[in-house]
Amino acid sequence: MMIHALPCLRFLLGFSLLVAGIPLHAVQPPSPSGASSHPNVLLIIADDLNRELGCYGAKEARTPHLDRLAEEGVRFERAYGQGAVCTPSRKSFLTGLSTRTVGLHNFYHRENPDATSLGRHFRENGYQTIAIGKVEHTPEHQDPKAWDLRPEPRPVKARLKFKEEQSDTRSSKGARILTQVFQDGDLTTDATRTAQFAEFLDRQREPGKPFLAALGFHSPHEPHQVYQRHLDAHAVERMPLDQAPAKASPFNPLAFQFPCWMPEESVQRKNVQSYYAAVSAVDEEVGKAVALLEKYQLRENTIVIVIGDNGYHLGYRGQWAKHDVYPEVAQLPLIVCYPPLAGKGRVARGLVELVDLFPTLTELAGIPMPEKRDGRSFVPQLRDPGLPGKEAGYIEWILPRASVEENLKWLPEGGLSLPLPAEMKNSPVSAIYTEDWLYVEYRAMPVRELYRISGDPKAYVNVVEQFPELALALSTKLRAYFAGSVVK
Repeated sequence: MMIHALPCLRFLLGFSLLVAGIPLHAVQPPSPSGASSHPNVLLIIADDLNRELGCYGAKEARTPHLDRLAEEGVRFERAYGQGAVCTPSRKSFLTGLSTRTVGLHNFYHRENPDATSLGRHFRENGYQTIAIGKVEHTPEHQDPKAWDLRPEPRPVKARLKFKEEQSDTRSSKGARILTQVFQDGDLTTDATRTAQFAEFLDRQREPGKPFLAALGFHSPHEPHQVYQRHLDAHAVERMPLDQAPAKASPFNPLAFQFPCWMPEESVQRKNVQSYYAAVSAVDEEVGKAVALLEKYQLRENTIVIVIGDNGYHLGYRGQWAKHDVYPEVAQLPLIVCYPPLAGKGRVARGLVELVDLFPTLTELAGIPMPEKRDGRSFVPQLRDPGLPGKEAGYIEWILPRASVEENLKWLPEGGLSLPLPAEMKNSPVSAIYTEDWLYVEYRAMPVRELYRISGDPKAYVNVVEQFPELALALSTKLRAYFAGSVVK
């Protein structure tokens, strides 16, 4: 259902005060229109959000609203996504099914046409559902039975101060950093989405019925949409640089979408500044969304979950992108804040996966769980964050041969030079994460990697030759998990 109605005066007043920075508690909130025994759910999805947040220890990050949610809820330290880009990750956590089941590139449910999505399941169990912004990847990936409301995107009319682009110009697929600086008073793409969430709470919410609202933000995806204040909050000379250890293993051309690109330090810091500013921009919108819940007296009965769909590299092995299975892409922020639960401000260190979101939200909502889900609920860790998590997490990806050939063309000194088999069409890769280890296996060629991530968290030093028995054991688990996977 598309929404075209004009907002009422009360919505305009409330949201204009919010944008202006006036606390919403200064406005007399309306009384909740009816109550429900089931909690509401606000699922916030940020695109390409890695763990460079204040609550995850990033000293130069400016993320007060996300930090507040972490202080009031549970922050997961070891949460892993199942896909290296938007489509597989979102397909997986919106169905509770691994990428081995729902695939990486295919249209929604092509591999599993009867799979029930999160939105559809909640809708069929008495919830009002709404998807705002980028929830599924694109329209062809959407479940047509999932959402009562799916507001049309609002065009952004902005007087951009400037656009700044920095690129690796060696090839047409070069890394690209584009920053769009909006003038105060103009709305970014994400600001329009927060406005649509405000409109939903103000005029479209059904009295007495719980809701599942999925709020998909653009930031910090390229192009970075920021205001000047977001850039000013991050002194470029203080931006951290990725430093590879001297004993780092060679660049693997099978692993990455783009050639290694390490420009001069000033450009690197500017790239990091742009990303950090975009994260601050989405942090502001998260704060507005939570403030709206408080305005309508919904905060105490709403589960707020914040995730990134996949992470993002800021210089790791010369990468300014995603498209791989290494920690900065696979290990994601996950914050759950629900006032009735214990564990405020605590950290859950046990391993979980985004595929676990479906069963977790189903359990918290008190509705039946559909059969044959790959994920498992992490509600026990929400109640007691000290409990252990899963034994392992899994992720897979695939690069076309052209990307590998491009990497070989611009292979950095000390890179892993490989003769590609003539019949090789792509580079499928899968990985398993455990408490201490990351094991990576490339199916097109006999390339294996093992990292002790408990001491090498970014995965720089391949120790596969030192621990052959462990590598074999992890390979056996990995192959058993992905047996029959749709990735060929």
